[in-house]
Amino acid sequence: MNKYLVRGLGFFNDAYDLFVMNIINVVLTEQYGKHVYTSYVKSWVSAAAIIGAVIGQLLFGFLGDVFGRKVNMIATCVLLIVGSILCTVAYGGDGSATLWFLVVARVILGIGIGGEYPLAASSSAEDSTSSAERNTRVAT
Repeated sequence: MNKYLVRGLGFFNDAYDLFVMNIINVVLTEQYGKHVYTSYVKSWVSAAAIIGAVIGQLLFGFLGDVFGRKVNMIATCVLLIVGSILCTVAYGGDGSATLWFLVVARVILGIGIGGEYPLAASSSAEDSTSSAERNTRVAT
């Protein structure tokens, strides 16, 4: 399979996971009501993956330089899978505990998402043959 297609699908998946919250917020508000899914909890659930992505970018940018991209790309994929599964099975007994479990799961998911960005960008830059092509690949 074309490696650029795989990278593009990875970025699509990351964007979906980060920005799906507009729809999910409506569903969670209907499911738990505004007395449980308050604006405070909603903010944490919505921002958790983005906070995790910032942590993942910083962490895996450094770890990619130290241990190499291949092992760290595998680690980010594992975090994506584990985070996605935890988001899917989020349950904590009552509504409030479930939502905080979801926050933790989305942070794990976000770390995996954020870790992909520096690793994929540097990998794309290495595969290019000219500086113009490199700039285009890193930017997209």
